[in-house]
Parts: sequence; structure tokens; C-alpha cells
Amino acid sequence: MKILGINKLGWNIELLEIETTFLRGRPIIQIVGLPDVHVKEGLLRMRSALEHQGYAWSSTKQVLINLLPQKLKKLGLGLELSMCLSYLIKSGQINEPPKTADKNFLVVGELGLEGDIKTPSILESLTPEQFSGTLITGFGVELKVPACRFKNIGELKDPEKWILEEPQKKRTSLSFLKATPPQDDKDWPTSMKRQMNLLALGKHSALLAGPAGHGKSTFLKSLWSQLPQPQAEDYNDWLRLEYDIPEMKHLNWAPLVAPHHSITATGLTGGGPQCQPGEISRAHKGLLVLDELLEFQPKVLESLREPIEEKKIRLTRGAQSKTWPCDFQCLATTNLCPCGKWMPGQNVYCGRSLGRCKSYLNRLSGPLLDRFEILIFFNQKIFHNFEENNPLKPTEVKTQESLKEAINFKEQRLKEDMRTICETENKSTHIAAKDLKFYMTGISSARRLKAFKNISRSLADLDLSDTIKPKHMDEAYTYSIENFEQLQKMS
Repeated sequence: MKILGINKLGWNIELLEIETTFLRGRPIIQIVGLPDVHVKEGLLRMRSALEHQGYAWSSTKQVLINLLPQKLKKLGLGLELSMCLSYLIKSGQINEPPKTADKNFLVVGELGLEGDIKTPSILESLTPEQFSGTLITGFGVELKVPACRFKNIGELKDPEKWILEEPQKKRTSLSFLKATPPQDDKDWPTSMKRQMNLLALGKHSALLAGPAGHGKSTFLKSLWSQLPQPQAEDYNDWLRLEYDIPEMKHLNWAPLVAPHHSITATGLTGGGPQCQPGEISRAHKGLLVLDELLEFQPKVLESLREPIEEKKIRLTRGAQSKTWPCDFQCLATTNLCPCGKWMPGQNVYCGRSLGRCKSYLNRLSGPLLDRFEILIFFNQKIFHNFEENNPLKPTEVKTQESLKEAINFKEQRLKEDMRTICETENKSTHIAAKDLKFYMTGISSARRLKAFKNISRSLADLDLSDTIKPKHMDEAYTYSIENFEQLQKMS
């Protein structure tokens, strides 16, 4: 039989093989295979647990535990239980499983000093593609992924039952925490609710520009509560990040990460001696809100260009290289000048020179601006209803229901598109060449064209339309092309 454990290398989870042998020499225990300090500390817990549970510790021979593959650094993610079981079988204190049993046993558990066993939360993100044998673990965490057949044990007593008893059946259902969206009682105009639904449905990156105090930041906080329900894959991704970002374990809604503009590039993207994840990985499958965008250092802003496109970031520091996920929806707010009043088509007398205002706006580089799919100008002051505990107004309820209908419509459309994936182009995403040619005069790059098509499709989904209509393209043109042209004329 093979006894396997879990090792975590940055974003990835890999399986380890544990081997145990006895050598002549002093009765000490040693681990080879690049164990870290957590694995070495596990030896002390392992010895204490064995003695409290009535098992014998070798008093005449040296115990050698080998962790394979040898070239990878090993993290202490529940390896104590797998090393303990390997030792007990090799020393003859428990019997090997019969030949009819599974050949592979994944043993993952954290040992208490008296032999109680708990399940590390990293195990929740295990997938059927990674392991298909029998899993032996403890209690304390409800497994949410139908990874394999499993056995739960509470302590080290009667370990033969781990092997000889028939394991429980494979789990076939997912049981995640009940997602509870953040509460929001703001009352927005109908046009702004449509913009909010557009951002929530299409998950488009967006820049909100306008004078100070016009509700840009409040708008994004309200958008957070309108996001679609997290999916099973989202929960799994958050659990895989939990070891390096502990707060990810407790998420039951998409994360909202809003770093202060004084943050460094390392703090935002990640790094340091151990290649730790940054704020963009904390925002994985959620919102990254950059409030007061032009107050960030240019080096910090430019570091976002690749992650926004690739949805992941590879960090290399010395001999270490780690890849972290960062599939976030980037949303930013900004004033267009130091006084915060300058807007396209408006003359503002604030006592500052035009050159000063343009130099402030030029902090936003063209390549970074091109990463935003949508640009929205906040031209008028919005008054909100901040009274607490008020029931939602009928228009608000109707807007939320329409968003849910649009989400269901989009999911069904994507399923139908998968059935016709072999076609040259799906009808639902098709824009007639004559219609597209009419809008091409203002499209300056392939990224602008892609944004125009994506926004047109999202607007059609909002209206529950199978095809993209001219009114959808007109509205998409304003958000993705026309507003960007106005901003470029200002600078």
C-alpha cells in the first residue's frame, strides 16, 4: 500500500508519498525530503500522541521517514497523521490492509498532544482529479468536495478500523455555507441601477470618474451586494488560498478588497522572501476597488496591467517561484483634477492652471486605461436614502428581480453556446459586419473592440435578448468608446 499526504506549493496542491524504515543507531526519529519547521514540530506531537494512546516508541533503532518527491519543500499540512500511520504499520503495531482494499490511502490530519485528530481546512479543496482512493482524516471540518471515499476518525485508538472497515460512500452533493450578500439600503436612480446591474452581470472592469462627493465609492459598495451567488469553484479557490491568506476560509460572499492608495507594488501584487500573495489574490473571484486611483504611485498602477489580463501572477524571488490566482473585477474611482471638479465639456474656475490639471490626469497611462472596459462619468450629485430598516421600494425589488432573471438567462445561454461550440461563431455573440463597421471608426485597439462586444452582449442579457440589438450597441459604444475619447481629449 501507499500512504500519501498533502503538500502545498503556492497555489497548487500536490500529493506526497510517505516511506518509513528502521536503521541501527540511536533511538531518534529523522525526516528527509526538505521538511519545513512545521513538519519537524509535528514529530513532537506525533510522539506525544502515540504514548498517550498506548503505542510503543522505538527504543532500540533509529526511525527514518522519507517524504517524496525529495526535491520539493514540504509544508506541514496534516502530515503528522500520515507519518504516524506509516510508522505504526512499519513497526508492526497495526496490520497492513488486505489486498482487496484500495492501494492508495490519503491520510491527512492534525494531531493533538493526547491523540485527538482534526482535519486541516486545506483538504476541503481536494478534487476528484487529484485523488480517487480512500481518504482517512479526522473531524472538525465538513468536507465540501466529493473527492473520494473517506473515513473519519477522532483519535488514534483502534487504528486497524481505519483500514479494515468499509469506507463511507463517495459524497455526491455539495454543501456550502449559505451565501448572505451584504445589506444595502441605498436608493439609486433607474439609470444608475442599470449600470450597477451591467457591472454585476458582466463582471466588467470599470473606471468611475467625476467630482468629489458624487457617490462613486458608495456606488461600488452597493454593487458588492448585487453580485451573483458564488459558485462551487469559487469556494474551492478560496479554501486553497486559506493557508496563506487565513481570512479566505471564512468567506461566504465575494471578497471586497479596497487597499489604501499608499500601498506598495509588493503589497498589491505580492512578493517578499517567501513569494507571498498580495491584495490582488485576496480579491480573487471578488472586487478590487481602487478608490482615488490617481493618488496611487504610478509603479503600483502599472503592476496591475498583466494580472488584469492574465487572471494570475507568477512571482519569482531568488530560487523560489510561485503562481497565485488573481481573477478579480477591477473597479476604480477618481477625480480628474486636483480640485475634483473638472469634467468633459465643462469649464471650471478653481484657481489652478490647465497644465496642472492635465499633469494630474496624465498619471493614468494609456495602457492601464485601456484595461478598463467601461468608463462612467458621474455628472450630477446623487442623493441616497440612508434611513435604516426601511423596506425596499417597489422599483428596487423589481431591479433585483430583473438582475436575477438576467443571470439565469445568461447561464442558460452559455449552456446552449457550449452545444454549438463547433460552429464558426455562436449566434448569441454575433454582431453583423455592417453594424460593426458603423462603430469601427472610434475603436482604436483590439482591446476596445473586445470590450465593445462584451458590453453589448451583457446589455442584451440584461434585456433577456438572444441577439445583440442596435440599442445595445449604442449604449455599449458610450461606455466603451465615446467616454474614453472624451477623456483623451481632456489630457
